[in-house]
Amino acid sequence: MVSVVVTTVAGSATATDAFRYSAQQLPPLIYSLQPSSGSARGGETVTIYGANFQEPVKVEFSPGGVAQVVDVPPGGNQITVITPQNSVPIDADTTASVTVTSLFGTGRDQTVTKPSAFTFKAEVTTPVLYALSPNAGPIEGGTRVTIFGTGFQYPVQVLFGDREAQVVSSNFNQIVCIAPSIAPSQPGSPTVVQVQVKNILTGKVSSNTLAYRYGEAMFVSGITPNTGYILGWTPATIYGQGFVAPVQVLVDQGGIQVEAEVLSVSGTSLQVKIPPYRGVIGDQCAPVTATIKVTNLGSNLSVTGPTFTYLCSGGISGT
Repeated sequence: MVSVVVTTVAGSATATDAFRYSAQQLPPLIYSLQPSSGSARGGETVTIYGANFQEPVKVEFSPGGVAQVVDVPPGGNQITVITPQNSVPIDADTTASVTVTSLFGTGRDQTVTKPSAFTFKAEVTTPVLYALSPNAGPIEGGTRVTIFGTGFQYPVQVLFGDREAQVVSSNFNQIVCIAPSIAPSQPGSPTVVQVQVKNILTGKVSSNTLAYRYGEAMFVSGITPNTGYILGWTPATIYGQGFVAPVQVLVDQGGIQVEAEVLSVSGTSLQVKIPPYRGVIGDQCAPVTATIKVTNLGSNLSVTGPTFTYLCSGGISGT
């Protein structure tokens, strides 16, 4: 803000903070779009990379229409949008120009257009699968899997064998989904299923399938440390595979089952606190062996693991 001074032969007058100089405004630039193609039905996430994007922004695909702006991160070098739906079906791949208007509606609008920046794919396409990442996971599912390919048209359905996966996001070339559980119907040996994609609105099913391997059933391979004080609450780590929260850990103390405190759960380890020994301690304080049992409460799958030995005070057995 600056003041303005007007001077005449009769004198001068000053208007304080009467005029605002705006900071230098550089015109927006568009470098590329990722992905650069998608379904004519729209609804897919696309990132526009460039420079000098300032909110509010307007993004328009031609043909196509105005896109929904999802995010303009600080720095002004990218815009995330949801592609618009074409008003009429298209029978062949169609290129579209993309126009970005920076500072839209502020009176200082600046516009840039990138010709042939995006390709709307033909209305009816058959999905083709290229790869899965990762292509294996535990039998209880929950693994975030990315499907790479082409011809995916929102909305899509993903099947792992006969089980439907939860779709997180999709665009013409990529689908992110959550692998479904196959427990407890197949809790045994490793199982391989075929992954298939279907474009729901057109009914087109992928021309090929890809193999996904479900690993071994739950097992416990060890516990560290495997000894602790009889008064309990010894911190320990249980190692294995297939642990899925919520998890219950029971310590069988010669027929008396006492629940351990579960601190954290990952697919291959549990952080727990071993409870005190609840049995009768005789005059001779001998070591007492207990068995660990782990149960995934969601599926009721359980496994009995290695032993944990209770020791007398100070870790010394005997009187």
